[in-house]
Amino acid sequence: MSEFTIRALVAVIAMSGMISARAEEATDMRAMHEQHMNRSGVATSPPYSSSGLADPVQALDNLDSRQPVPLLPRMANHQKQNMRGHLEAVQGIIFGLAQNDFNSIEKAAQSMGLTNETKQMCEMMGAGAKGFSERAIDFHQSADQIAGFAKKRDARGVLTSLNLTLNQCTGCHATYKQKIVNQAAWEAITKNLFTSKPTDSPDTHQENQQR
Repeated sequence: MSEFTIRALVAVIAMSGMISARAEEATDMRAMHEQHMNRSGVATSPPYSSSGLADPVQALDNLDSRQPVPLLPRMANHQKQNMRGHLEAVQGIIFGLAQNDFNSIEKAAQSMGLTNETKQMCEMMGAGAKGFSERAIDFHQSADQIAGFAKKRDARGVLTSLNLTLNQCTGCHATYKQKIVNQAAWEAITKNLFTSKPTDSPDTHQENQQR
């Protein structure tokens, strides 16, 4: 074996030792960090994967202690569309107040009001989360109150009811978060709640619910 080969092997062995030492040091530092965070009562990230990177989506979910609302992907997207529509309705109510336009206020509020189809959708969306459907229905009923005061041209009543509506919004968002599930999980959650197929139910009123 030549002198050059021996030196090369020694260099490789030395480098391997350094890499191993650095890896052990990193593992020790990560363990010390997690112990410190646990003692501080702060949630830590999930275990690292084989690639050495934690799943950022799971890490965020672990940090979020709100109650999950299990939904199929299409249902979750539809729910977000509805909530964006509600924000636009609130914007319309505020602008209507600024313009003293009670007809516009009433129309905007009615777009968030409770109908039979809306009630069915709320029950469907909240099938796997205790209390969610009731909160959602209360929200829509509060919007009906806004429309009632607008019909009477009662600005103070509109503002008071709008405050209640926004309290419903913030309270619900502070309590619940979406949790996307697959078809099998959804069927397991709702098997005793609906007589029709779960895949059919979320889409039955899809177009009617667009705001």
